[in-house]
Amino acid sequence: MKDCILITAYAVNPNRGSEDGTGWNIIRHLGKEHHLIAITRRNNQADIDAFWEEHGEEKEESNIDFHYYDLPQWLSFWKRGSRGALLYHYLWQLGVALFVIRKDLKFDIAHHLNFHCDWCPSFLWLCGRPVVWGPIGHHPRIPKDYLQHSFWRTRVAEQLKWRLKTLAWRLDPFLQLSKNRSAAIIGINSTVAKALRLPSERVDIIPAVAAPKRTVGTPSVPQQFRVLSVGRFVPLKGFDMCINAFARFYKQLAPADQQQVKLTLIGKGPELPKLEKLIAQTELPTHSIEILPWVPQAELWQHFAQSQLFFFPSHEGAGMVIPEAMSFSLPILCYDNCGPGETTGPKAGIRVPYSTYEQSVEDYAQVLSSLYHHPALRKQMAQAALDRFDQVLNWPAKAKQISKIYERVSVKQSLPQSAISMMASKLS
Repeated sequence: MKDCILITAYAVNPNRGSEDGTGWNIIRHLGKEHHLIAITRRNNQADIDAFWEEHGEEKEESNIDFHYYDLPQWLSFWKRGSRGALLYHYLWQLGVALFVIRKDLKFDIAHHLNFHCDWCPSFLWLCGRPVVWGPIGHHPRIPKDYLQHSFWRTRVAEQLKWRLKTLAWRLDPFLQLSKNRSAAIIGINSTVAKALRLPSERVDIIPAVAAPKRTVGTPSVPQQFRVLSVGRFVPLKGFDMCINAFARFYKQLAPADQQQVKLTLIGKGPELPKLEKLIAQTELPTHSIEILPWVPQAELWQHFAQSQLFFFPSHEGAGMVIPEAMSFSLPILCYDNCGPGETTGPKAGIRVPYSTYEQSVEDYAQVLSSLYHHPALRKQMAQAALDRFDQVLNWPAKAKQISKIYERVSVKQSLPQSAISMMASKLS
């Protein structure tokens, strides 16, 4: 009989992407192999109930018992939308551990699933069972030379955010307890161990991102060389680099070749006005470059299927759109970094090393030119992208990786409980 797993996940929603979608899909697929007790916030319940009602057969096959918990009003009256969200999330992690104790839930292993942040501790060690912590995310700082192209408010916010995270890494005693009391720690990339000051062998690396198996068939082969980039228009994603590098590549082409290339950006965010101004400054014809707002999933998939390259010069430590693109056999063009660079792997695309901003523009332009003129290379990388997706970047594969960690964790370990049960009734 397999272990009973308690999973706490702040964000779990079948109708959303990013962190919410990650939480939902990991729990959904782990529930096919394990008995799960899953705890999330109450604002996710309606969407989860609606999904199970629509997919009754899958619900019968799964073994997931959902519970819903929020902090009491006296401890969260100050939260309004995104205001106070970080503090609420921190306190929720403590509150949910005490909720488990008060409910006297029986399980073998506790798993703190999300958010994927490396500055917020887990408190599940209070429950007296072995803890799996992660996937924990780490987003390195945006290099200064690249950040200079953003609004001044963005630069100030980035500096402040990094200083707060540094304080948490160095001074939060509960973060230290989380590291010491976790039986297994999962990181989304190779920088997590360094950020948490842990030996590399203590951290299993499993990219948090994945995508569903392809459901739209083999990607079509367009007449044009279509380059696609998708995401939120924020400095972290590097869309300004997409535009500048594509513009340089375009202007180096012969007139006949210029008719065969196109860059499409899909997304929304605060940097949109800046990106639109940047496109105007390039003076590229409208047929060669476009910005589209968020589109329905079916329409987005068509853009993936009709493209030949996914350009994602993001500085983040992950990138949900990477496995989505690779599921359509799209080669990836990105930085050689711990995020998209590690997720892509060595053969499924081309990874450009960091340098100066101007040098990166030139490097990316040269790669675009090489890929445009060498369709055989694109075909080779397209197959490698699909192979990597099939092996490690789909949700069933992700669940198998985590299940192996559960098997490794000893369920006989037990941590002594203290008088924390008295606290449970107050915060639950």
